[in-house]
Amino acid sequence: LAVRGDKGMVSSEDPHASRVGAKILAAGGNAIDAAIAMGYVLSVTHHVAGSLGGGGFMIVRLADGTTKALDYRERAPARATAKLNDEQLEKGAHGYLSAPVPGVVGGLELARTTWGSLDRKVLLADAIALATNGHRYAPRQALVLSWFWKRVRKDPVLRAIFGRGKRRDKPLSAGELIKQPSLAKTLQAIAAAGMKGFYGGDVAAKIVKAMKRGGG
Repeated sequence: LAVRGDKGMVSSEDPHASRVGAKILAAGGNAIDAAIAMGYVLSVTHHVAGSLGGGGFMIVRLADGTTKALDYRERAPARATAKLNDEQLEKGAHGYLSAPVPGVVGGLELARTTWGSLDRKVLLADAIALATNGHRYAPRQALVLSWFWKRVRKDPVLRAIFGRGKRRDKPLSAGELIKQPSLAKTLQAIAAAGMKGFYGGDVAAKIVKAMKRGGG
């Protein structure tokens, strides 16, 4: 299906993100504002590939025709070295040792302060609402969750979020409501303090604590 837009257009893998991007444009935001707002929504609704814990890059074409690029890919954890043995590599590929130093928040904040036009709290409002009030779990997310459920269920925190039933022993199915209050608090911290709200303070302290506990 070909679609043409005369004043702006957004596209993403998630309908929530696309609606929010269009909303931001309609409210007077520019393309960077829309991309940032969509990025934060994807961290709530498309965790398979839209997490705050990862990284990314952005290609920007400005109104005068010049192009810019931001590289905010995540960095490997210090303990992940070329000298790891096979057992460590296998464990690291699926555990805390595989968790990188995230770049998403830093990259989106740099884009906002460089080219954005709207307040940070405006850009995060919809993501916070979706994490707080919940959304219907998408089919693709449910499928990927089912693939990795044997590993996910071993973590009590993940099981509490992505499990269903009294014992939370089964993965969420497509169409079920998922709420993420802890993620909402993290997004609120970012909305309030920007990079300091994520890479410092209570959020960063909890990440460090979890990494130490899990061997990351």
